[in-house]
Amino acid sequence: VSTGVEFFAFNLNPKRYEGKKDAYKLRWFSMRDFRLAIAISIDKKHMIRSALGGLGEPAISYASPEEGDFYNESLRDYDFNPEKEGNSFIPCF
Repeated sequence: VSTGVEFFAFNLNPKRYEGKKDAYKLRWFSMRDFRLAIAISIDKKHMIRSALGGLGEPAISYASPEEGDFYNESLRDYDFNPEKEGNSFIPCF
């Protein structure tokens, strides 16, 4: 168990994909709807309960509010909602 922040990110740097077999990922990662589909398909509260024994807070950024200037208060979080109407990406996973 980490006392830090656990997160994952999508690499949107086109140079990283030049000439690579996984260049198709850049198209996925660049689509807002794809990123939204991932965001609403992750049950953060369940992960905290099951993996951390309830000792944690859902994060919307790699930076926590305690990190002052690095924390962006204007970021929006998305609730777990795999059944969201109009989300065409969820069924393909």
